Amino acid sequence: MNVCDCSWNQPPTNVILQQDEVHVWYASLDGFASSLSWLASTLNSDERARAERCFYEQEKKRFIAARGLLRTILGYYTGIEPGDLQFCYSPLGKPLLETCSGSKIRFNLAHAHGFALYAITFDHEIGVDLEYIEPFAEADRIVHRFFTDEENTVFDTFTLIEKTEAFFRYWTCKEAYLKACGEGLTHPLDQ
Repeated sequence: MNVCDCSWNQPPTNVILQQDEVHVWYASLDGFASSLSWLASTLNSDERARAERCFYEQEKKRFIAARGLLRTILGYYTGIEPGDLQFCYSPLGKPLLETCSGSKIRFNLAHAHGFALYAITFDHEIGVDLEYIEPFAEADRIVHRFFTDEENTVFDTFTLIEKTEAFFRYWTCKEAYLKACGEGLTHPLDQ
């Protein structure tokens, strides 16, 4: 398995988000051991309870890092201390930022296999997804059950290696779209 060297830039010291821009942040969640206690201190009681419910210690640390970094990143854009940010949730559970300043910042977070991806924008709903790509024996079954007829036809033309990449490409696009809509996987994927 090859790991992508995405050559991401270090964030600027003064983050400014223009209208109709999308900023994408990427983080290795295992690289924050020295900052973990500070990141944990930014979490609210609900987030701390969710972290405590993690079965594995590594999973707990990654959750704390992912949510603490989300709060830190959103703090850059809002000027609000990370621990003071308030979230509310849509009826289907999508987190939204509550601010007194009337900020219309929209965001989304995805994490997988120790990495996190964050997308931040104004006024427009946004979704991201991140998956760890590895050979996946169930891809054919899932595609035939949950993807459109047209996607099935295209998928069937691929070699085994191409199918793995195609499956995750389609899947991440679908999941990011559904997350942007605030529906998550409650919406049928074959539409």
